[in-house]
Amino acid sequence: YQRLKKGRVTDAPPPRPSALEESKKLSRVPFAESAVFQGLPLPYFKKSHFALRKALREFMADPDIIDDAMECEETMNGPSKEIRKKMAAAGLTAMGLGPGEHLKLVPGGLLGGVVKPEEFDHFHEMI
Repeated sequence: YQRLKKGRVTDAPPPRPSALEESKKLSRVPFAESAVFQGLPLPYFKKSHFALRKALREFMADPDIIDDAMECEETMNGPSKEIRKKMAAAGLTAMGLGPGEHLKLVPGGLLGGVVKPEEFDHFHEMI
């Protein structure tokens, strides 16, 4: 096997982006994204909504979460205890309950402080 070489053909097109890189981008599927994320201005969405969406996509692109999700699909079970703890520590469990005082109890802030608990509204929850 020493005569075999690993690499790319010199005139090959550039490599395709990985699935993790693609998941962070805006979907090209029609109506898959909210109109506000496609450029339509809406008064209900502020910078914090865009920041939350970006942070959430980066959080969910974690290889541990993706691997656990694939395992859940195969076994038909829920997420592992470690993943649930990770999501709770990021504030996702609290955000699922909607706006309120309980959001102030998340130790590290909502997704690391991307959204302040006072700013959190139902449009954030929708993301």
